[in-house]
Amino acid sequence: SGQVYITTYEFLRMEFMELKAVPGLDHLADAKFNFIRNAIAGGCASLFSQTIVVPIDIVSQKRMVYTGLVQGEANIGSIRSMASDIMRKDGIRGFYKGFGASLSVYAPSSAIWWGSYSYFREHLLRFNRHQDQVRGRMLEACAGASAGIVATVVTNPMDVARTRLQVGGKARDGGTLRSTLVEVWTKEGPTALMKGVNARILATVPSSVLIITVYELVKRLSVKNSVKAKANAEQ
Repeated sequence: SGQVYITTYEFLRMEFMELKAVPGLDHLADAKFNFIRNAIAGGCASLFSQTIVVPIDIVSQKRMVYTGLVQGEANIGSIRSMASDIMRKDGIRGFYKGFGASLSVYAPSSAIWWGSYSYFREHLLRFNRHQDQVRGRMLEACAGASAGIVATVVTNPMDVARTRLQVGGKARDGGTLRSTLVEVWTKEGPTALMKGVNARILATVPSSVLIITVYELVKRLSVKNSVKAKANAEQ
């Protein structure tokens, strides 16, 4: 899923360069345009990857539940039989239970993360006037960490509501993400929507740094290989 997500993001990010010619966007400064372009690409990449990942997770989770209830691997049935059972009972919608709630958290988070990373990276790299590679990589890591914090804080209320909706069984009772948000705000106050934000930040920052470090490294290696291939072709 990670490969699908990153590949989709990078493809859309390059394709959306054409948005620069769209009336209303053509006058934007590069920093603002890149924020919009990367945010849209990040949101769309999350949508596409979730469309693939959620059905797989549904089948995997059902198999895990049956593994805990049924003694013996032979009595559990194959992945294919699990998928057939879901299709027979619930149809295609059975593979996308909780899809809307998950997407309402992950797609905005992805959009905010990539948009913020673009913004922070562009501004932080101004402090690397001498083009020092080590300093540049550290600044990119800081940009990734900052983007992770921003995305986590902004989407935490949605994540709290999603968790309440799924764990509390309210989705089966007709509850929605919006109604859950209103209920939490009304009964517990706005601070309840930020529960667990510190733990999420502690988990997000290291992963954000790792993701962006690998992402930028792969991009640089790809550019070097492309330049070498072009040079060899011209010889």
